[in-house]
Amino acid sequence: MLRHLWYLSEELVALALFDAEVTPLEKAKIVANMINVEGSSERVLRPTVALLEVQNTWHNRTLCDFATSRTKRFFDILGMPSSFLDSDPELWSENDDYAEMREIVRNVMPVTNDAAERAVKLMTEYNKRFTHNEDQKQAVFQMVSYYRKKYPSVNLNVGL
Repeated sequence: MLRHLWYLSEELVALALFDAEVTPLEKAKIVANMINVEGSSERVLRPTVALLEVQNTWHNRTLCDFATSRTKRFFDILGMPSSFLDSDPELWSENDDYAEMREIVRNVMPVTNDAAERAVKLMTEYNKRFTHNEDQKQAVFQMVSYYRKKYPSVNLNVGL
């Protein structure tokens, strides 16, 4: 679970503003945190938390807890207006800027998810063909885990 926290980055939590299942009250809290909570001084790709913290405290967190002043960057990155944030979330569906952003989120951004799903499928297929010996698979997983702990700052995306 800790490897999937990238969904909760300060910028990407803005995607919740376009989700019909997120209540207007929660959306209002997200917007309030965008105004009132100072974001990190450096770009944080994902929250860093200890497993014990997840087990003990994260069950009480909601989406708004991840929103900060950096969440506004979501709109800057996409070059889209955020003026609808000044109105009540219950009225956003009537706002042209919101409707345009919602369409972008629904129709353009799912491609990213499709790419992630393809990557998972590719790795699953690789794993099946890598070896049929369960002991060897576990040994490889343990070695990868060991090296990730030993060299946490290694950037595998260099040159990509």
